[in-house]
Amino acid sequence: MKTLIDFLPVIVFVAVYAISGDIFTATAWLLVATAAQLTITWLVWRRFDKVHLFAFAVLVLFGAATLILREPRFIQWKPTIATWGLALAFYGSTVIGKKSIMERVLGSRLQTTSEVWTTLTRFWAAFFFVSGAANLYVFMTYSEAFWVYFKLYGQLGLTVVFLIMQTIYISRKVKTA
Repeated sequence: MKTLIDFLPVIVFVAVYAISGDIFTATAWLLVATAAQLTITWLVWRRFDKVHLFAFAVLVLFGAATLILREPRFIQWKPTIATWGLALAFYGSTVIGKKSIMERVLGSRLQTTSEVWTTLTRFWAAFFFVSGAANLYVFMTYSEAFWVYFKLYGQLGLTVVFLIMQTIYISRKVKTA
């Protein structure tokens, strides 16, 4: 259920775009779907994911700019800005502070060394950077429609491949608590 909730906004965005062919209508629905995502998360788990809050803040800024200025490039830049922000936060957590983000999030469930936590966190930082770069390349090189479908299928494919690689790495380095 959590994975469906995580992908709800982009699924709604792509579905509305597929039906309407209008980036502005899809962006408005993306804002609604992301607000619904936050609401559902709160109702089910009684907490907000910091990543969802960050993504929503960036979306409000870039989505509002898209709708107010009638300029689709703002919403197309949003995934790159958001993922590069996450890349910076993840990498920064490996050089500032005592624990990396991955250790703070998963350390109570998985046991491993600080070096492995640092490596995992840097893998995520690299993934976020590549994901943002891929978004930038696609929206600057291809049509608006291609970019919209890449948001769902291309980014989902990249994420699945990365998660498989991450799972293989973790299975060799981590003991379950």
